[in-house]
Amino acid sequence: MFVRTQTNGSRTYLLIVDNQWVEGKVKQRVLFRLGRLDQLLAEGRLDALVQSLARFSEKLAVLGAQARGEGVAARSSRIGPALIFQRLWEACSIDQVLERLLRERRFEFPVERAIFLTVLHRLVSPGSDRAAEKWKDDYTIPGSGALELHQLYRAMAWLGEELFAQRRDLFSPLDLVFFDTTSIYFEGEGGQSIGQRGHSQDHRPDLKQMVGGVRMRSSTEAKAVVTAPREALRQGDKSLVGNRGYRKFLRSGGQQFAVDEDKVSEEARYDGKWVLTTNTDLAAREVALKYKQLWMVEAVFRSMKSLLDTRPIFHKCDETIRGHVFCSFLALVLRKELEDRLASKEWKLEWAELIRDLDNLLEMEVSITGKGYVFRSEAKGTTGKVFQACGVALPPVLRPC
Repeated sequence: MFVRTQTNGSRTYLLIVDNQWVEGKVKQRVLFRLGRLDQLLAEGRLDALVQSLARFSEKLAVLGAQARGEGVAARSSRIGPALIFQRLWEACSIDQVLERLLRERRFEFPVERAIFLTVLHRLVSPGSDRAAEKWKDDYTIPGSGALELHQLYRAMAWLGEELFAQRRDLFSPLDLVFFDTTSIYFEGEGGQSIGQRGHSQDHRPDLKQMVGGVRMRSSTEAKAVVTAPREALRQGDKSLVGNRGYRKFLRSGGQQFAVDEDKVSEEARYDGKWVLTTNTDLAAREVALKYKQLWMVEAVFRSMKSLLDTRPIFHKCDETIRGHVFCSFLALVLRKELEDRLASKEWKLEWAELIRDLDNLLEMEVSITGKGYVFRSEAKGTTGKVFQACGVALPPVLRPC
């Protein structure tokens, strides 16, 4: 049953009708003629009718009371990020893996929930674990409400000890390993053994850092090693003696060094080529193709430090530092899973916009005439597509609580 209009000449009438199935076809039956639409609006009779009908619909009555300012808000909470990334957390089986590793331990708090909270914080509003403990109060994250800061630290310590110190693999056996590295500096003093001073890729030589690998020399850097000695010799050869990179291309010419042209020619044989060594049984072509995918590893490190802001790191123990950093990789797993799901639907969404829209999905508890209700805000921007891609249903706009 619904309302429709009917126009005769210059006049429009409002009708209450319903649909009937007659001889295999849908036909409309007029139940009641409410009158001319212009007269109903002018006399205010339509508004009175709607208000009268609303008394028999709890949803409309509650929405109307809230719009008139008759509701009393108890609290509001952000729900979007946890709904989406909890589904992806489970889809990637991270929760199952952690629970399996935790079976032999008897913690008095939910370690898996503490790790999920830290990873979610890294995705939505990156910062320290201390910031995460306060940040969670504005969000609905099942199982994490009672977590305290010292428990987050203990969860990081367990994660670092279990998955790094014991050399355990988190997900599955590895077929091929790419090893690239980066450096991350500490705001604090670092750990017992993690944290050294040295060349900082982040241009902070004043701070201790941990190293996650060694950057490979680029082709332009390799060419510079060959051509630079000739330029340097014009200025004198004393500075070249202690340079290991140059020394291989030099030969002694009595009182002065000279460029060893034979060595330069030998090196030139590899111009435009690169050589790989491997301990796998993969074909040379496959090894080369896999190596070219190393850019994906490098992109992961860039994302870990910039998009997910692994810093600041204030931890002082090696295992908590490892756990803290590893949470960035877990966050990247969830991000990649979400991006793959969006790509399967040919949706390319900006990450910052996506996170902002999810973060703006709210639920608010209100009390109206002694009864409690939960309102859900409008799903704006990219939110609908993200929920659809992840197979998550949006909560109802209104529900009792």
